[in-house]
Amino acid sequence: MSTIQNATSALREINDQQHTEYELGDQPAGGMTRGAWRVYDPNGNSAILKLGSGFSLDHLRRADQAVKHLRANGYPTPAWLGTGKLADGTRYHLQERLPGEPGDPLTADKARQLVTLLASHQGLDPWPERDWNQYVHETYDHAKRELRRKAPASKDLVDRIDRLHAALGSVELPKGDLVHGDFNSCNVLFHHGQLTGVIDIEALGGGSRVIDHAYLYREAHAEGSKDPEIFHTIRTAGEAVAGKEAFAYCVAFNACEWLLWMAIHLPDSVNECLGGLHRLIDDVSQPTKPVW
Repeated sequence: MSTIQNATSALREINDQQHTEYELGDQPAGGMTRGAWRVYDPNGNSAILKLGSGFSLDHLRRADQAVKHLRANGYPTPAWLGTGKLADGTRYHLQERLPGEPGDPLTADKARQLVTLLASHQGLDPWPERDWNQYVHETYDHAKRELRRKAPASKDLVDRIDRLHAALGSVELPKGDLVHGDFNSCNVLFHHGQLTGVIDIEALGGGSRVIDHAYLYREAHAEGSKDPEIFHTIRTAGEAVAGKEAFAYCVAFNACEWLLWMAIHLPDSVNECLGGLHRLIDDVSQPTKPVW
């Protein structure tokens, strides 16, 4: 079935199960995937239907419980209104729609708000069995191998990350925090300049929030941000969580993971990404704050 057929089928199931009358709307602009749809009830209230997130139905159901835990603790992420799986295996979930638009591109003010939000991740681990620290440690070498294989142009970058990794030695990451798992400005909503919500949280788990700081820092470099305050804000906060070595370790990991994703899904974009990532490794290889 096509995406619109899947969306229609999922919405029919939700309406049958929950005795609702949602109708399919359009797709939100932006993002790297096209699996989200706006839906509307007869009163004009809207929600977001997401299809094909890449996670199993069991995972989505457990994530639903984690979201409930976060919201009970005041974390600004949308409520989930239902999950399911279609006959062809497509998974879906419906979530509340919050006001606001994705926060990219980064600005210094947004960086300050995002760092404040990340401070609230402390001690908020909603899913200890889904250990992001372990994932980072266990998949680092695999990500580097796959990147060399799928994107030969990245060899120099991966070699540099290898040397950085060796120089850092054994890195210990603290535990107990919420880890979003895909933390960047396009997954945070802003309305009239103020942060209103955190979306695309399906990959959430536990571990150290420095992982999310690292994702945000990689974004700033990869997107070519020029304001030194952006870099200083994110890096200072990330290093305060777990130390300079842990921050650099997680930043380098995310550079590999993100570029591997690009190599698989947008291979023609790999070469244009390399410059920003080389600057990123230059940055975290130095003991001083970034200079731009």
